[in-house]
Amino acid sequence: MSAEFKVHDEKGEIDFGIMAPGQASALRAIIDNWPKYYVTQWRIKINAERKKAEDLNAANAALQKRQKECDAKVKALRDEIARLKCGLATKRREQELCRRAQCEVASLKSSEAYRVGMFVTWPARKAWSGVKCLRCNGFAYTIKHLFGKVARCLGLRNVKW
Repeated sequence: MSAEFKVHDEKGEIDFGIMAPGQASALRAIIDNWPKYYVTQWRIKINAERKKAEDLNAANAALQKRQKECDAKVKALRDEIARLKCGLATKRREQELCRRAQCEVASLKSSEAYRVGMFVTWPARKAWSGVKCLRCNGFAYTIKHLFGKVARCLGLRNVKW
């Protein structure tokens, strides 16, 4: 077939004007040496595909690196969440213990034995407080402080000491 094409081409029977630019030279290259033309075209396509594969490999490597970074961040965040959950559980246990202790103190203070004990020991506690005030501040201040407390208990509002 290429021999027939060459004969008709030499006679001028083929009109290359109806072809788009570049098609005539491509057609001549195919007819003159079709194996070389196709091998060249395949090499061009193979090189283009190889370049695409290299680009994809580079992109894949970058994505894998990014994936490892993200995995490390996720692991760190999971560890932090676990630590915070443990801390939260500890705080809740402490709050529960504190609440129970407050309830126990409230029940003790409202008990009859506690109130009787406080009533019975009141004079001794006040006397001991007076002794401590006397030691720290002296006789004059302690007497002045004692009369001020008595005056406030009696409702005299103008007393400032």
